[in-house]
Parts: sequence; C-alpha cells; structure tokens
Amino acid sequence: MSKKAKSFEEMMDRIEQIVSVLEGGDLPLEEMMTLYQEGALLVSECSERLKIAESRLCEPMIVKKESLEE
Repeated sequence: MSKKAKSFEEMMDRIEQIVSVLEGGDLPLEEMMTLYQEGALLVSECSERLKIAESRLCEPMIVKKESLEE
C-alpha cells in the first residue's frame, strides 16, 4: 500500500502539532519519545525539500552569471 506524499505545509503543520504536545508534557515518556522521533524525521524531510527548492531557485542565477562572464 502506497502512502500519498505529504506536502511541505502538511509536514510543517504536523511538526507544530508535535511541538505543542511535547511542550504540554502530559504524555508518558515513551509516547513523547515516539512523537519526538516523528518530528525529527519530518524536520529532516522539510530541510531536504528546502535545500532542493533553494538549488532550483539559485540555478538560473548561476547560469546567468556564467553567461555574463563569457
């Protein structure tokens, strides 16, 4: 069964939910650790997507700079 990939915004919303729950501190330690791990994975995925977006945005500028230097 394939899962639909979550959008960046959906992942950020989930991170915010996790942070809110963890800040509350009302869960058993094991559940908090599970949520923390989920949040860490989401942060990693969001970071990777941001790096990809940044490289896509910078690519035209690099090409233009190189053409100006020729």
